[in-house]
Amino acid sequence: MTIVTKTWSGSEALTTADLNTNFTDIEDYVTGLTNGDIAQDAGITSDKLLDKYAPSMVVIKLLPVFGNATFLSSITSPTAVTCPAQTAVGSAQTLGKFKVPVPSGKRCFLCAVALHATDVTGSPGQARVWILHQGSTIGGSGGADLSADTWNYLRNSSPFASPLLALAHDDELEFRIGYNGTACAILGLTAVLALKYELTS
Repeated sequence: MTIVTKTWSGSEALTTADLNTNFTDIEDYVTGLTNGDIAQDAGITSDKLLDKYAPSMVVIKLLPVFGNATFLSSITSPTAVTCPAQTAVGSAQTLGKFKVPVPSGKRCFLCAVALHATDVTGSPGQARVWILHQGSTIGGSGGADLSADTWNYLRNSSPFASPLLALAHDDELEFRIGYNGTACAILGLTAVLALKYELTS
C-alpha cells in the first residue's frame, strides 16, 4: 500500500516540495488511522492504550429483605432486622465479606460504594455501615449512614479519576453494621461496588 505522493527513480532530483508533501501524507495517514486499519492479531497491549480500564459493578445483598414463612406474607408483612447496638467499627457486627479477584499483573481500583437500606425504622440516619479493607476502615471511623430508602455513597468527587483505593488479588472487603445513638431497624441492605479493572491483553 502506497501512502506517499512522490517516489523517486534514477538520478531524479530531490526537492523540498516533494519531501514536504510526503511527510504530510504520512502525518495524515497516521492521524487518520481507524480500528479497521489495525489487524486483530496486531498484539497491542493494554499498557499502550490511553483508556486502558473498564468499569465493573458488583451487587452484594448484604441483608436480604426478611419476611414471614410464605412468599406472599414476606411481601405484605416483612420483618425488620434490628441493628446491633454498636457505635464503633471495632465492635460492630460483621454482615459479610467479599474477596476481590484481580488478574495477575493487572490493577484494580475500588472507585465507589453505593449503599441502599430498605425502610430504616426508628431513627433514619442512625444506622451505620463500616467497610474495612484488609482490616483498615474506609472512609473514616464514623461509618456510612443509611438514610431510609435512598442511596448513600462512599466515594471521592471524581470516583473513576480518583478511586478510593487500589486492590490486589484476593484483597478482602468486610462490611459491618451497627447504629449511632438511637436504636433502629432495617428490612434489607444492598451494596454496589464500582470497580475499575485494567484491561487484560
